[in-house]
Amino acid sequence: MRVPIEPEKGTDAMAVTYMFQSPQSVRKDAPCATGAADAAGCGDATTAGAGAARAAVNGTVGMTAGRPFDRSGTRGGLLPDLTGTSAQTSDRCAGTGGQEAAKPATAPDTPAAASDTFDTRAGTTTGFQAEPAGHPAPAVQMHNLPVKWAPSNSRLILVARSRGGMGATSVAANLAIELLNHRGVFATAPRRQVALVDLDVQFGTAASLLDLEDRGGLLALARLPEEPDIQAVRNALSVHPCGLKVLPAPRKAIPLDALDGPRVASIIDGLMAEHDYVVVDLPPALVYWLEPLLKRADRLLMVTDLAVPSVASARRIIDLMREDNAELDVDVVVSREQKPLFQRRLHRDAADALGEPLGHWLPDETRLSRQALDRGEPLVSLSPRCPWSRAVRKLARKIEAAAAMPRKSRESDR
Repeated sequence: MRVPIEPEKGTDAMAVTYMFQSPQSVRKDAPCATGAADAAGCGDATTAGAGAARAAVNGTVGMTAGRPFDRSGTRGGLLPDLTGTSAQTSDRCAGTGGQEAAKPATAPDTPAAASDTFDTRAGTTTGFQAEPAGHPAPAVQMHNLPVKWAPSNSRLILVARSRGGMGATSVAANLAIELLNHRGVFATAPRRQVALVDLDVQFGTAASLLDLEDRGGLLALARLPEEPDIQAVRNALSVHPCGLKVLPAPRKAIPLDALDGPRVASIIDGLMAEHDYVVVDLPPALVYWLEPLLKRADRLLMVTDLAVPSVASARRIIDLMREDNAELDVDVVVSREQKPLFQRRLHRDAADALGEPLGHWLPDETRLSRQALDRGEPLVSLSPRCPWSRAVRKLARKIEAAAAMPRKSRESDR
């Protein structure tokens, strides 16, 4: 950082140099502030010429020397002291018989031609010796770095459906709210950090279900020229009044190939780095960028009914997803059917066809569900005591119990 100094009247313009704003340099050059004649006590003629300029504008330097520099990138906000090189220059002058000391101090014609420029990235100066060891080189701030890690205690839950109209988005949104774990009558703050991601980029309805406005977060992440970093993911989230962080689908449908595997992986890693649970509502199509989700997933919720086409479709989806994650835990959620007291042959045949037990049942709540959708309020908040809300709450408690166990010991929970 070089600051041009305007000379006062009666001051030699050739003696005005570009000085570094540093409180240490002002204090060290204070003996030379009375003039340029006493060059022997200040190092050399170059320092003496700078001392004459400082004497002319000592008021300006005194005000700017102690001012922090936010853009310099150096520790403490100030540029390093470079006056330690004066003694080295004085030694060289003494070895050559003072020939360099006899040279007058001249200012460069243009700021670009100055030889004493300071490189804040390397911490050195061009034309001078390297800075003293007491001033380490400033660290280079790296930006837009993709997140490549996730804490071990974070859980990724995927919600899929065998066909449209199964209520998978309602299950994902209400489950995410239950995982916040608001316990107690007067509890206001959530006990956990939970994020909901709607990756149905063409027909996602999580935003309308929660009465949230899409701010274009997912679309902005898809348009970035490179993988989004954690700050970009954080800025794309919308916050529900209950404390749930939501990354809604775009308001206008976009192509499925607008996302790619590395981009989706960076988004999920950024969310898992800051949340205890990440619930993802999957699209109804099988796309290639689902692979990083499946490799990171802890549990898959397959929402289906017991119709023969639905069961066959659910089995195909489960088999395809387990090709990328053979140890993926799968919970079958039977939608719009009351849990029977004793399972009939139809239920046993469906369980055999799916290869998974029918563990969770969501009763049909058509009237309450329509009312919740029209009001933009989750059903677990609108009617927390209805059978559907109790079933979702039971599912959330099972996921919490499974998350409390070590990852290798959770196979017995299936």
